[in-house]
Amino acid sequence: MINFRQHSKLFVLWTAQGIVALLWLLLIPTDAGTYSTSRLALILTLVAGISGSAVLAYKSHSGGGDVFTSHPWLHKLAYLIALLFFIFPPLVIGVFIALGNSLGVTYTAYAERLSPIAFWMSLSGLEWCIWQVISQKTDFSHFRQIGATALKILLPTVIVIMVVLLTHWGITPIRDGSFGNPPTPLLEWQIALAVLVGAVALLTERYWKLKRSDTILFILVYLFACIIWLKEPLVPGFFATPPRAPNFEPYPFSDPLIYAQYSQSALTGNGFLWPDVPTRPFYVMLLTWMYAIVGQSYFHVVALQTILLAFFPVVLYLLGRELGSRPLGLMLAMLAVLRDLTANHAAPFASNYSYSKMFMSELPTALFLVLFTILAIRWMRSPRPIWFFLLMGGVLGVASLIRLQSAVMMAPLAVVTIFPLWKQRRAEWLVGLLLTTLGLVLTFSPWLIRNYYATDGFVVDNPISQSMTFARRWSGDNGNTTLPQLPHETTAQYVSRMNGIAIDSFKREPDRILSGTVNHFFNNLISSLHIFPVRDRIESTFELVWPSHAFWQADANSSWLSAAYVLLLVLGLAAAWTSHRWIGLLPFVFSLSYHAWTSLFLSSGDRFLIPIDWAWYLYYALGLLTIVKVALSGIDNIPWSSGSTNGVNNIQVKSSSWQKTVLAAGLVLCVGVSLPLTELAFPQKYPALTQEQLSAETNTSTLADEIVLYGRAIYPRYYESGDGEPGTAKLGYSVSDEARLVFWLVGPKAGLVIFPLETAPAFFPHTADVWIIGTMEGDAFRARIIMVDAQGQTITYGQ
Repeated sequence: MINFRQHSKLFVLWTAQGIVALLWLLLIPTDAGTYSTSRLALILTLVAGISGSAVLAYKSHSGGGDVFTSHPWLHKLAYLIALLFFIFPPLVIGVFIALGNSLGVTYTAYAERLSPIAFWMSLSGLEWCIWQVISQKTDFSHFRQIGATALKILLPTVIVIMVVLLTHWGITPIRDGSFGNPPTPLLEWQIALAVLVGAVALLTERYWKLKRSDTILFILVYLFACIIWLKEPLVPGFFATPPRAPNFEPYPFSDPLIYAQYSQSALTGNGFLWPDVPTRPFYVMLLTWMYAIVGQSYFHVVALQTILLAFFPVVLYLLGRELGSRPLGLMLAMLAVLRDLTANHAAPFASNYSYSKMFMSELPTALFLVLFTILAIRWMRSPRPIWFFLLMGGVLGVASLIRLQSAVMMAPLAVVTIFPLWKQRRAEWLVGLLLTTLGLVLTFSPWLIRNYYATDGFVVDNPISQSMTFARRWSGDNGNTTLPQLPHETTAQYVSRMNGIAIDSFKREPDRILSGTVNHFFNNLISSLHIFPVRDRIESTFELVWPSHAFWQADANSSWLSAAYVLLLVLGLAAAWTSHRWIGLLPFVFSLSYHAWTSLFLSSGDRFLIPIDWAWYLYYALGLLTIVKVALSGIDNIPWSSGSTNGVNNIQVKSSSWQKTVLAAGLVLCVGVSLPLTELAFPQKYPALTQEQLSAETNTSTLADEIVLYGRAIYPRYYESGDGEPGTAKLGYSVSDEARLVFWLVGPKAGLVIFPLETAPAFFPHTADVWIIGTMEGDAFRARIIMVDAQGQTITYGQ
C-alpha cells in the first residue's frame, strides 16, 4: 500500500529536482528576448508539478496517513504510470534530437526546451519505481544469475569485438564475392509494440483460464499474420517490377523470374526445363502448384503464398513457447509480422531484399528451419520414438531442397546435443542423429535420382547458382563472368570441372580465400546484429513509421547503438542459458553454422541472412523480456519461466510401433518424390514440331538463317528507347537505346525473346500462345515476326 509517511523523503526529492528543472528551463536563451507562449506553458507545468510535490512532502511530514489502502490495484497503476514517466520522456527527446540533426533546428529547439521537464518526469518516475521495488523486497535472485552469466558471456564477446576492431574483419568491404549490408531491419516502433505485447502478456498470463490456450493463440497469431499481410498492397520494386505495357501488371524479375520460368515450364508439360537442374527445387514445385491452383495472376499467387507463409510467425510463437513463455512467443510473432511490412514499404529503394510477397526462397527456408529447431529442442528435452527422428530429418530435407546450405544444420545439431545427452542418453544420441540423417536422405534421394537421369551424374543443385558461383568467387572473379559449359560436356562433368577450379584456386591462394571467408563470416555477424536499426539520418517524420530510404544500406555507424545491441544479445543469451542450458543456445549455434557455410561461398549480408536471422531477434526479444520482467517487478512477482526447463528428461520412451515408423518413412519419401512427380503431372502443351510444320502454322516464309519457334510467352514487358529496369545489366532488360518487347518463351525451345518494336503492342497477354520467326543472337532469340493467339484473337506483329 502507498503510505505518505514512507514516501516523504521521495516527495522532498521530487520538489528539489523540480526546482532544478525550472531553473534549467528559465536559463535556456530566448530567441526574441522574451519567453514565448509555449515556454510559459512549460514553466507553468513545472511550477504546478513542483507545487504538487511540495504539498505531498508537507502532508507526509505532518502525518498525512495512508492512501489507497483499500485499493491495491491503484498501487499497481501508480507504479505503471511512474514506469511510463521514466521511459517515454527520454524517448521523445531522443526523437526530437534525431529529427533536428536531419530536418533542421526547429526540432532541436523543441528538444532543448522539453529536456528540463523530461529530466524531472523521468527521474521522478525512476525513483518511484525503485522505492516501490525496495519497499516490497522483490526477489531478484534469478536476475542475479542471469547477470552473472551475462558477465561470463561478455568476456569472449569483448574479445571478438577487439579482434574485429584490430583486423577490420566484417567492417571493411572486399571485392571477393558478395559483401552485403544488413537485411531489412525492424523499426523502432515495431520493437516497442512487441515489447508492449510481451509486457501485457506477462502481466495477464496467470489469469488466462481458457483451456487449450496455446491452440487458441496459435490460431489467433495465424489469423493476425494473414489479415495484416493480405491487406497490405504490393509495393513494386526490383524483384516485382512496376507495371509496364502491354499488360500493366507486376511481374517477377531476377531470381524470382528464374523460379517462375521453371514453374511455367512444368505447367506446359516440359518439366523444370528438363534436363536442367533447377535451383531451389522445392520452392519451384510449390510455385508450380500455386500457379496451377489459382491461375496466372501475380496477385492471386502471392495471396496463396501469403496464406502459407503466415505460418512463419506461428512457428516462431511455438519456438518462443518452447524457450521461455507465451510472452516471448508473442513478441517473436509480432516482430516477424511487422518486419514483413517494412520490407514491402522499402521495396522501391532497397536492394537484395526478400519477404512474403516475393517469389523468393528465404522465408520458406526460415519457416522449415524454425520448425526443425522446435523438433530438435523437444528431442533434447526428452527421448523420442524412431518416427520422430525421421520426420525431423524430413523437415531439414525440405529446407535443404529450398536452400541447400540448410543441410549444414546436422553438424551443430550433433555438437550441441552431445553435451546434455552423452552421459545418460548416448545411445539415443547416436541413433537419433543417424535416423535424422536417414530422414534427410530419404527426402533428398528422389531428387538425386531425377538429376542423375537428367545429367548422367549425381548433381545436387543448379550448377550455375552453386558450383559455378563457387568456382568464380574462389578464383577471384568478382564480376558476373559466366563460365560456360563446354560442348559435349555433361552437367555432372561441368560441376566436377567447376569444383576442380575452386580447389585449384584454394591451392594457389589459400590465404586470400580463408581471409575472405572469415571477413564474410564477421560481416554476417555484424549484419545480423543490426537487425535492430541503426540510422544515418531521418528524412521526414513519416520515416519514423515507414522508411523512405534504405538507411541500413548507407554504412550508418553508431558505436552506442551497436554496443547496446551487443549487450542486449548477451543478456538474451544469458537468459537462455540460465533457464534452458544447451537447449537455449541451440538457435544461436544454428545461426553461426549457417553464416559460416554462407561465408564459404564468399557471400554475406542482405537477404541471405533472412533464413536464420530470426535467431538473433529471438535473443534480442529474450533480452528485452528480461528487462521488462525487472521493470515490472514492482507490480508483482513476475514468473521468470513457464516451468522448470533446466533439466533434460531421461525417462525412457515407449517403443515406437513399426506402423508409425513405416508411415513416417513413407511420408518423408513421398515429400521427396513429389518433386519429380510434379514434372510429370501436367500434359505437354507444346510438342516438338519440325520447322516445316511450324512454318505451315505461321503461313509465313523465313529468311536466311531464320527459324520458327512456338510456345507460351510469359511476363511480356515493353521498354521504350532509353528505358530499362534500373540497377540491372541483364540481357534485354538493361537500359538500351532500342525500343523492344522482352519476354520469356516456354516450350520445346525455351529462352529469352527480344522483339524490336517502335510502339507497345496493343494486345499481348501474359501466357499467350505465340509463333516467332527470327534468329538466335547469343543467349537470346531476336524476333522479326510474332503471331499472338490468345482469348480468341490472333494478331501478328512485325514484318
